[in-house]
Amino acid sequence: MRCCYIIVVGWLLTVCVPVSAARHFKFSRLETAARMLGVSDSVRTDTLAYTYYVLYKHQPLKIRQGIRGRVEHIGIPLFNHDYEAAFPSPVFECLEYLTLCQQYHLTENTLPLADIKFFTGSWSVLFGVGDRKTVTLETVKDRYYLVTWQEGRQTIVQLALPVNYELLTCMSRKQLCQDFVCRLNEVASADAPPVDYQHPQQSYYLIPEITPDQNIDSLGCLIFDRSRPQESMANLMLAASHVAPLATLQLELVLDHDRRERLSIPFRRWNALCRSFGCQPYFGLEDSSGETMRGVQIMCNIPTGYDHVLYVECQKDELGKKDIPLKATAYLYVPSSNVKALFASPKKQQSRTKRQNKI
Repeated sequence: MRCCYIIVVGWLLTVCVPVSAARHFKFSRLETAARMLGVSDSVRTDTLAYTYYVLYKHQPLKIRQGIRGRVEHIGIPLFNHDYEAAFPSPVFECLEYLTLCQQYHLTENTLPLADIKFFTGSWSVLFGVGDRKTVTLETVKDRYYLVTWQEGRQTIVQLALPVNYELLTCMSRKQLCQDFVCRLNEVASADAPPVDYQHPQQSYYLIPEITPDQNIDSLGCLIFDRSRPQESMANLMLAASHVAPLATLQLELVLDHDRRERLSIPFRRWNALCRSFGCQPYFGLEDSSGETMRGVQIMCNIPTGYDHVLYVECQKDELGKKDIPLKATAYLYVPSSNVKALFASPKKQQSRTKRQNKI
């Protein structure tokens, strides 16, 4: 087998690139890791996701590229492709990347690693496990993941890591928000493929008023008609972007330290980007008594333990138009525990302002 040649990294990643330019790395931490190691592979131009390997100090490094050749993952191979395909989870990329960082000292902040508990083995043992051992991944009480590598009947490594989005994505909330805003500005995000983590969607989110239910007519078609504004609004917020009418989102993003950013984007771009991270949409109508429809969409990411909360409003008479204007305020990467405190109250009719303040 011929060895892969190592190519010195020559790519420079900016904080936010122009729409016309290709973004070679999904996250800046991947570009940093590649630069510190001094290895990378040529960024290809096809749009299909695939995985390949390069050698670094006689150790194979796993690299996956996705849409438009963008590098989506770099790590030490620990899981084989068939297992990843059968049981998709954010745990795979997290552990492969963190093992890479531990082995080659790529991160200065090792504090989050203290949340990962080894029952058998250690980081150094995990580094040498490879992707040919038998591995099992379990979710325990939706609070943490238990991962076990075995050879025959012998357990080589067993560890537990919490369902914590900052740990599982290997990024801080501030970094995640910055990246999310950048990608909202990219036209390509409207076509971002969804991630299926195979978590069954619940019948409602925290309270029965917030559901994933869509409304159909007697012919089995989704309802989009201003004569039925409640059903139309729910369908608009829940339907896949290629099914729903066009809508333009006048969006205010509430970021760290009450910093705010305003964007005008197609709603389908917001929808597609959230779904590409594995989020499942829920929607609840808050007020439809007047001419303005008000509701809340929750993009719920069960595997990583965060939600995007979008407060949205629309005029009833706009629902019959070809391009529906929506006004919205979004809170990104809200820990699920915070959202539970927000909605799991017996006083379901509390004001929207109070709800936002709790976030």
